[in-house]
Amino acid sequence: MKKLYLFALLALINFSVKAQLVLSAQSDGTVNVSYGNDYTLFDPSGATEVYLYMWIDTDQTAPNLSAQHNDDWNTTTSLVVLYYDSNQDKFIGLIDFNNHDFIGEGVLPEGTQINNFNLILRNQAGSAQSSNLLATDYAYTPTTTLGIHNLQAEKASYYANGVFYIKYLDENQNLYVKVYDILGKILWQQETSSHQINLSHLHQKYAIVEVKYGTNHYFVKKIRL
Repeated sequence: MKKLYLFALLALINFSVKAQLVLSAQSDGTVNVSYGNDYTLFDPSGATEVYLYMWIDTDQTAPNLSAQHNDDWNTTTSLVVLYYDSNQDKFIGLIDFNNHDFIGEGVLPEGTQINNFNLILRNQAGSAQSSNLLATDYAYTPTTTLGIHNLQAEKASYYANGVFYIKYLDENQNLYVKVYDILGKILWQQETSSHQINLSHLHQKYAIVEVKYGTNHYFVKKIRL
Protein backbone atom coordinates (compact mmCIF):
# COMPACT_ATOMS: atom_id res chain seq x y z
CA MET A 1 0.00 0.00 0.00
CA LYS A 2 2.85 2.39 0.84
CA LYS A 3 4.47 1.72 -2.55
CA LEU A 4 1.21 2.46 -4.37
CA TYR A 5 0.73 5.65 -2.37
CA LEU A 6 4.29 6.76 -3.10
CA PHE A 7 3.85 6.05 -6.83
CA ALA A 8 0.60 8.06 -6.92
CA LEU A 9 2.27 10.93 -5.07
CA LEU A 10 5.21 11.00 -7.47
CA ALA A 11 2.85 10.92 -10.44
CA LEU A 12 0.89 13.85 -8.99
CA ILE A 13 4.08 15.85 -8.44
CA ASN A 14 5.26 15.12 -11.97
CA PHE A 15 1.89 16.19 -13.45
CA SER A 16 1.76 19.38 -11.41
CA VAL A 17 5.25 20.38 -12.60
CA LYS A 18 4.34 19.80 -16.23
CA ALA A 19 0.99 21.53 -15.75
CA GLN A 20 2.87 24.80 -15.26
CA LEU A 21 3.12 24.94 -19.04
CA VAL A 22 0.15 23.84 -21.15
CA LEU A 23 0.24 23.75 -24.97
CA SER A 24 -3.28 23.19 -26.26
CA ALA A 25 -3.20 22.57 -30.02
CA GLN A 26 -6.19 23.46 -32.19
CA SER A 27 -7.09 21.86 -35.52
CA ASP A 28 -6.29 25.04 -37.47
CA GLY A 29 -2.52 25.13 -36.92
CA THR A 30 -2.66 27.28 -33.79
CA VAL A 31 -1.66 26.44 -30.21
CA ASN A 32 -3.01 28.12 -27.08
CA VAL A 33 -0.27 28.53 -24.48
CA SER A 34 -0.51 29.12 -20.74
CA TYR A 35 2.31 29.27 -18.21
CA GLY A 36 1.74 29.74 -14.49
CA ASN A 37 0.89 28.21 -11.09
CA ASP A 38 4.57 28.15 -10.26
CA TYR A 39 7.69 29.07 -12.17
CA THR A 40 10.06 26.17 -11.73
CA LEU A 41 10.67 25.91 -15.47
CA PHE A 42 11.50 29.60 -15.83
CA ASP A 43 11.27 32.50 -13.38
CA PRO A 44 9.97 35.66 -15.12
CA SER A 45 11.34 37.74 -12.20
CA GLY A 46 8.44 40.19 -12.18
CA ALA A 47 8.28 40.73 -15.95
CA THR A 48 4.86 40.93 -17.60
CA GLU A 49 6.02 39.12 -20.75
CA VAL A 50 7.62 35.74 -21.43
CA TYR A 51 9.13 35.01 -24.85
CA LEU A 52 9.06 31.66 -26.67
CA TYR A 53 12.03 30.58 -28.76
CA MET A 54 11.03 27.61 -30.98
CA TRP A 55 12.50 25.19 -33.47
CA ILE A 56 11.20 22.18 -35.37
CA ASP A 57 13.39 19.26 -36.45
CA THR A 58 12.72 17.60 -39.78
CA ASP A 59 12.17 14.23 -38.11
CA GLN A 60 9.35 15.70 -36.00
CA THR A 61 7.15 16.59 -38.96
CA ALA A 62 5.31 14.68 -41.65
CA PRO A 63 5.69 15.38 -44.49
CA ASN A 64 9.33 16.19 -43.70
CA LEU A 65 10.51 19.74 -44.11
CA SER A 66 13.49 20.38 -46.36
CA ALA A 67 15.38 22.00 -43.49
CA GLN A 68 15.12 22.60 -39.79
CA HIS A 69 13.03 25.67 -38.95
CA ASN A 70 14.46 27.86 -36.18
CA ASP A 71 13.58 31.17 -34.59
CA ASP A 72 16.32 33.78 -34.49
CA TRP A 73 17.40 34.16 -30.87
CA ASN A 74 18.41 37.80 -31.42
CA THR A 75 15.25 38.92 -33.27
CA THR A 76 12.68 39.25 -30.50
CA THR A 77 10.06 40.80 -32.79
CA SER A 78 9.67 37.41 -34.48
CA LEU A 79 9.23 35.45 -31.23
CA VAL A 80 5.86 34.45 -29.76
CA VAL A 81 5.12 36.46 -26.61
CA LEU A 82 3.10 35.34 -23.58
CA TYR A 83 1.44 38.19 -21.68
CA TYR A 84 0.64 38.08 -17.98
CA ASP A 85 -3.09 37.82 -17.17
CA SER A 86 -3.75 38.90 -13.58
CA ASN A 87 -7.20 37.27 -13.53
CA GLN A 88 -5.70 33.84 -14.19
CA ASP A 89 -2.32 34.53 -12.58
CA LYS A 90 -0.74 33.06 -15.71
CA PHE A 91 1.08 34.09 -18.85
CA ILE A 92 -1.15 33.57 -21.89
CA GLY A 93 -0.40 33.55 -25.60
CA LEU A 94 -0.99 31.99 -29.01
CA ILE A 95 1.37 30.19 -31.39
CA ASP A 96 0.12 30.49 -34.96
CA PHE A 97 2.11 28.11 -37.14
CA ASN A 98 0.18 29.31 -40.22
CA ASN A 99 2.10 32.56 -40.38
CA HIS A 100 4.92 32.28 -37.85
CA ASP A 101 8.08 33.43 -39.58
CA PHE A 102 11.09 31.29 -38.69
CA ILE A 103 13.78 33.80 -39.62
CA GLY A 104 15.94 32.36 -42.37
CA GLU A 105 13.55 29.53 -43.24
CA GLY A 106 10.31 31.49 -43.46
CA VAL A 107 6.75 30.26 -42.87
CA LEU A 108 5.96 26.55 -42.67
CA PRO A 109 4.44 25.14 -45.89
CA GLU A 110 0.67 24.77 -46.04
CA GLY A 111 -0.40 21.29 -44.95
CA THR A 112 2.64 20.65 -42.73
CA GLN A 113 1.73 18.31 -39.87
CA ILE A 114 3.55 19.39 -36.73
CA ASN A 115 3.93 16.29 -34.58
CA ASN A 116 6.25 17.94 -32.08
CA PHE A 117 8.49 20.96 -31.59
CA ASN A 118 11.07 22.31 -29.16
CA LEU A 119 10.85 25.54 -27.22
CA ILE A 120 12.63 27.64 -24.63
CA LEU A 121 10.97 30.10 -22.24
CA ARG A 122 13.12 33.24 -21.95
CA ASN A 123 13.08 36.91 -21.05
CA GLN A 124 13.21 39.67 -23.65
CA ALA A 125 16.93 40.30 -23.24
CA GLY A 126 17.77 36.61 -23.60
CA SER A 127 19.80 36.74 -20.38
CA ALA A 128 17.58 34.19 -18.57
CA GLN A 129 15.94 31.08 -19.98
CA SER A 130 14.48 27.66 -19.30
CA SER A 131 16.09 24.42 -20.42
CA ASN A 132 15.15 22.98 -23.81
CA LEU A 133 11.53 21.80 -23.62
CA LEU A 134 9.67 19.30 -25.80
CA ALA A 135 6.09 20.29 -26.63
CA THR A 136 4.57 16.81 -26.20
CA ASP A 137 5.73 16.82 -22.57
CA TYR A 138 3.26 19.65 -21.96
CA ALA A 139 -0.05 18.35 -23.37
CA TYR A 140 0.73 19.21 -27.01
CA THR A 141 -0.95 17.08 -29.70
CA PRO A 142 -0.26 17.26 -33.46
CA THR A 143 -1.80 19.98 -35.60
CA THR A 144 -1.56 20.82 -39.31
CA THR A 145 -0.94 24.21 -40.86
CA LEU A 146 -3.68 25.70 -43.01
CA GLY A 147 -1.18 27.99 -44.69
CA ILE A 148 -1.67 31.53 -45.93
CA HIS A 149 -1.60 30.78 -49.66
CA ASN A 150 2.04 31.89 -50.03
CA LEU A 151 1.22 35.36 -48.78
CA GLN A 152 2.46 36.36 -45.34
CA ALA A 153 -0.04 38.12 -43.09
CA GLU A 154 2.38 41.02 -42.65
CA LYS A 155 2.12 41.75 -46.36
CA ALA A 156 -1.60 40.99 -46.65
CA SER A 157 -2.79 43.52 -44.08
CA TYR A 158 -1.90 46.38 -41.79
CA TYR A 159 -3.50 48.19 -38.84
CA ALA A 160 -3.55 51.97 -38.41
CA ASN A 161 -5.67 54.49 -36.49
CA GLY A 162 -8.26 51.94 -35.38
CA VAL A 163 -8.77 50.42 -38.85
CA PHE A 164 -7.57 46.99 -40.04
CA TYR A 165 -6.82 47.05 -43.79
CA ILE A 166 -6.92 43.83 -45.86
CA LYS A 167 -4.99 43.83 -49.15
CA TYR A 168 -4.56 41.82 -52.34
CA LEU A 169 -8.10 40.47 -52.59
CA ASP A 170 -10.71 41.55 -55.14
CA GLU A 171 -12.68 44.44 -53.65
CA ASN A 172 -15.89 42.57 -54.49
CA GLN A 173 -14.74 39.53 -52.46
CA ASN A 174 -16.84 39.02 -49.34
CA LEU A 175 -14.81 38.35 -46.20
CA TYR A 176 -15.57 36.57 -42.95
CA VAL A 177 -13.62 38.26 -40.17
CA LYS A 178 -13.22 37.10 -36.57
CA VAL A 179 -11.37 39.02 -33.88
CA TYR A 180 -10.21 37.27 -30.70
CA ASP A 181 -8.51 38.37 -27.52
CA ILE A 182 -5.26 36.59 -26.61
CA LEU A 183 -7.24 34.07 -24.53
CA GLY A 184 -9.19 32.95 -27.61
CA LYS A 185 -12.48 34.70 -26.73
CA ILE A 186 -14.31 36.10 -29.76
CA LEU A 187 -14.56 39.89 -29.47
CA TRP A 188 -16.18 40.59 -32.84
CA GLN A 189 -17.12 38.68 -35.98
CA GLN A 190 -18.88 39.60 -39.19
CA GLU A 191 -19.25 38.75 -42.86
CA THR A 192 -18.50 41.90 -44.78
CA SER A 193 -17.70 43.21 -48.24
CA SER A 194 -15.52 45.96 -46.77
CA HIS A 195 -11.76 45.41 -46.72
CA GLN A 196 -11.33 48.12 -44.12
CA ILE A 197 -12.46 46.86 -40.72
CA ASN A 198 -13.08 49.42 -37.98
CA LEU A 199 -11.78 48.00 -34.68
CA SER A 200 -11.62 51.28 -32.77
CA HIS A 201 -14.40 50.07 -30.44
CA LEU A 202 -12.15 47.35 -28.99
CA HIS A 203 -10.28 48.19 -25.81
CA GLN A 204 -7.89 45.25 -25.49
CA LYS A 205 -4.13 45.77 -25.73
CA TYR A 206 -3.73 43.00 -28.29
CA ALA A 207 -6.09 41.14 -30.61
CA ILE A 208 -5.89 38.26 -33.10
CA VAL A 209 -7.61 38.76 -36.46
CA GLU A 210 -8.66 35.78 -38.57
CA VAL A 211 -9.73 36.42 -42.18
CA LYS A 212 -11.47 33.96 -44.51
CA TYR A 213 -13.06 34.35 -47.92
CA GLY A 214 -15.57 31.75 -49.03
CA THR A 215 -14.22 28.44 -47.74
CA ASN A 216 -10.61 29.66 -48.02
CA HIS A 217 -8.48 30.57 -45.03
CA TYR A 218 -6.54 33.77 -45.84
CA PHE A 219 -4.49 34.49 -42.72
CA VAL A 220 -4.40 34.94 -38.95
CA LYS A 221 -2.55 37.94 -37.54
CA LYS A 222 -1.86 39.33 -34.07
CA ILE A 223 -2.10 43.12 -33.81
CA ARG A 224 -1.54 45.70 -31.13
CA LEU A 225 -4.60 47.93 -30.79
